[in-house]
Amino acid sequence: MSRIKKFVKAVAAIAVVGLTAASVPAAVIAPGQTLFPPTQEADPVGGTVLFSTNASFTSSSFSGFLTSKVIFGDSANQFGGLTFTYQFTLTGGPQAASQLTVTSFGNLLVDVSYNALGSAVSLTAPTVINRSLDGNVLRFGFYGNDVQAGSTSALLVAQTSSTLWSISDAALIDGQSVNVVTIAPLPIPEPGTFSLLAIGLGLLAFIRRQR
Repeated sequence: MSRIKKFVKAVAAIAVVGLTAASVPAAVIAPGQTLFPPTQEADPVGGTVLFSTNASFTSSSFSGFLTSKVIFGDSANQFGGLTFTYQFTLTGGPQAASQLTVTSFGNLLVDVSYNALGSAVSLTAPTVINRSLDGNVLRFGFYGNDVQAGSTSALLVAQTSSTLWSISDAALIDGQSVNVVTIAPLPIPEPGTFSLLAIGLGLLAFIRRQR
């Protein structure tokens, strides 16, 4: 009987550890943080695509297109906000792409990962992901594993706490930088910003009354 009890306790302990591990954020990235190597996750999970873009780009270094999506209801998004995905293909050279940057993540909570699972073709995974000190810019780096002409990047995933989105700009970089239309969060201004705006509007109203 004692052996059975020990077995049951061991199974229960394993189950608790498993649940705890599953609930730990795997790839939350704070401002100024670098993830090396980045995490591959089977994200996003479900949800509804609210909007998508398929924007082409061309420069003297390379050409191709970037597909961007904003998803509502991704069940893997621990923050309960919108999920943004990015995937680009190079259709021509002569250079390869070593980095994709996307802006407008501000003070949001962000979980970043990539997904190359289940694809019928080979996808190029990023080797590093970092976030600028002010939190605004996400950089997906492919250093040492550049996306070559005729190749496609893995699906790059940013799960956020944002409830708003807007059209924005991304940049593909390798020696030169080329801007391309994308989708990004629309951060909510901090309370201090609203206070300054209110003060400014009040001053304008006061000046008009004095005239």
